[in-house]
Amino acid sequence: MVTKRKLLEEQKNLGDLFNTWMVKWEGRKTRETEEARINILDIREKFNSNHHQLLKLGVDNESYFTSNYYDEWMHKITASLEKYNAEREEAAESNASNKDYNLIQNNHYIKPELEDQ
Repeated sequence: MVTKRKLLEEQKNLGDLFNTWMVKWEGRKTRETEEARINILDIREKFNSNHHQLLKLGVDNESYFTSNYYDEWMHKITASLEKYNAEREEAAESNASNKDYNLIQNNHYIKPELEDQ
C-alpha cells in the first residue's frame, strides 16, 4: 500500500519535474516541445492521481498537498498546455498565410512569362 509520506514526496518530485519540462518547453525546439507536452500531461495525470489517493488516506493540510498547492499546479499545467496549443495554432495559421502568399507571388511570375510567349 502506498504511504502518505511517499505520495507527498512524489507530489514534490512531480512539481520539480514539471519545472524541468517547462524549461525545455520554453526552449522551443520542436521535438523537445512535443516531448515536454506529453510529459507535462503525464505529470498532470500522476499529480491528480496522487491527490485523490491522499484524500482517501485522510491527508488534509500537509506540505505539497494543500488544496491551494494542488490548484496552483493544475492551473500552471493547464496554462502551459493552453499556451502551447495557441502557439501551435498561430504557427499553423502563419504557415498557411505564407503558403497563400507564395502561391500568389508565383502566380504573378507565371502570368508575365505566359504573356511573353
